[in-house]
Amino acid sequence: MSADLRAIGAQTDGGPKKQRNSGMDILRILAMLFICALHCDERGLGVHVGVDAVSQGVHAMWMNVVLMGVNLFMLITGYCCIGASWRLSRYVSMYFQVAFYSVGFMVLMHVLPFESHEWMWEVIMKRCMDLPLASGYWYFTVYTGLFFIMPFLNKLICSLSKKQLRLLVLACVFVFSFLNIGGGKWIAQGGMNLIWMMGCYIMGAYIRLEDVRIKPIISLLGFVVLIIASAVLKEFVLSSARDYTSPVFLGACVCLVFFFSQIRIKHEGVRAMLAWVSTFAFGVYLFHCHPLTWGVSSKIILRMGFAIDFAWWGWVMIPVAIYAMGTCVDWGRSCLFKWVGINRLSERLSAAAADVVNKWIH
Repeated sequence: MSADLRAIGAQTDGGPKKQRNSGMDILRILAMLFICALHCDERGLGVHVGVDAVSQGVHAMWMNVVLMGVNLFMLITGYCCIGASWRLSRYVSMYFQVAFYSVGFMVLMHVLPFESHEWMWEVIMKRCMDLPLASGYWYFTVYTGLFFIMPFLNKLICSLSKKQLRLLVLACVFVFSFLNIGGGKWIAQGGMNLIWMMGCYIMGAYIRLEDVRIKPIISLLGFVVLIIASAVLKEFVLSSARDYTSPVFLGACVCLVFFFSQIRIKHEGVRAMLAWVSTFAFGVYLFHCHPLTWGVSSKIILRMGFAIDFAWWGWVMIPVAIYAMGTCVDWGRSCLFKWVGINRLSERLSAAAADVVNKWIH
């Protein structure tokens, strides 16, 4: 990569470089499992909830937990990326990964005999072709904006004193969270935009840079109290208490980051396994959120829901099965990419793009 853009990456290395944190690998896996569970509910599993108070209460609490997945991913991004160098090739590789699912599954649709053939084609064309091949994945679309701001954001965060960084975190919580109480969408838009992702990124980076430590039992207790408070507030006081931007909901997510960031696993085999499984979390997201798999899985989940008659184990096992299936598919994709040489191609394209940018800025 040309000198100027390489220098930008080097300037972001001010964060701490430590051994890979297996606790964060576990949290990344859990976050994606939460997202899978949330989407299972949206795809029909939720219709099997009993009408009695106990079933409704357990379901409401379960939904409070699984809704944390998106916030957790945003916080993890800040925690992990503050100490990493910025490489354009990383984004290019991710884009190829997104294109694989968008284009590959469109081809698959014509090979396999799915119902509602014309409807699926219309949905795929609408959701996967705006931001070329990627607009069906809102999280990746928002992450695109964060990625290109990230090196400058890292430089800003690392240049602040401890006091200034704490004030910045407080400002983010106040502006992006407290000012959105009541469902206001004038800034954070319910937590599904770049502004909220940047706020969570800064909070996650702060936890890593300051090495904030809270006793694990206190973190877990805080998580339980806040998640219950969020459910009660949503039910009786404020419907937006379970929004991504809710202060109470955000606090519960931060408590989990505190807890898992302090987990240390010494066994090398376990560490390697966790690192391997967590590597495919993004692929699981792309796999199960694609319109094709979304439509097919909705029918399967509905049928499974009737078969298990809302057995509670189904709420755990179905997301685990989706994660396992997505991991297998994305592992195959990674092998194909390695064989084709996508990483080398990403490096070359990144270098060419860097040359163009450097000539333009000079």
